[in-house]
Amino acid sequence: MPTCSRNQTRSWNPGSCDITAPQAETNVSPVLQVLVRPDRSGHLYGSLSVDGGGAIGADLLLDESQRHVYVLTDDRVSKVPVSSCERQTDCLSCLSIRDPYCGWCVLEGRCSRKHECERHLLDNHWLWSFERTNQCVTVQSLQPANQSRDEQTQVTMSVVQLPVLQEAESLSCVFGSLPPQAAVVMGTELTCQSPAPELLPPMPPRSGELRSPAEFPDAPTCY
Repeated sequence: MPTCSRNQTRSWNPGSCDITAPQAETNVSPVLQVLVRPDRSGHLYGSLSVDGGGAIGADLLLDESQRHVYVLTDDRVSKVPVSSCERQTDCLSCLSIRDPYCGWCVLEGRCSRKHECERHLLDNHWLWSFERTNQCVTVQSLQPANQSRDEQTQVTMSVVQLPVLQEAESLSCVFGSLPPQAAVVMGTELTCQSPAPELLPPMPPRSGELRSPAEFPDAPTCY
């Protein structure tokens, strides 16, 4: 009966088990990764490859940092990383790996373990990769969707999973290369004043419109 090493980090309540699998006719042996839920049910979410001949020993040991597992085969001891959070460079790839060790730290703009994200206790600041319902912070809708170039008006964006800010902080809107301007935040909506007509760039030749993408960056800046 193989033994499991439960995750002792503060990242999440369920434990993580690494379970050895029968070795095939190859020099690479797999270690299956299983999420153990509080009800003792398990979910296989990945595997680790261990180079070296011979069967993998049943007893696996996590190092003090909880970042690597020591794996014993017939002729060697291998130190294998248990996750690849730091390899993911954007929110989409971080959430796509569905690794229970990982999540997207919104204001820091990086894929990390939960306790490594400074504001992980605040809503929507750390998005758990293993949670299917989580998605990157994105602009869901924009009102008005278009307007006359000669008019200045209020622009309101509805943002999915907008992180909760502290009292002294604010978000800003940036239109092209123009200086940022403070946004009014109400729940999951941001409202900004559109640029004055004289600040807008010239209309492109043979075009009847100016386009400005509405997006929320992977690493937003708070002021």
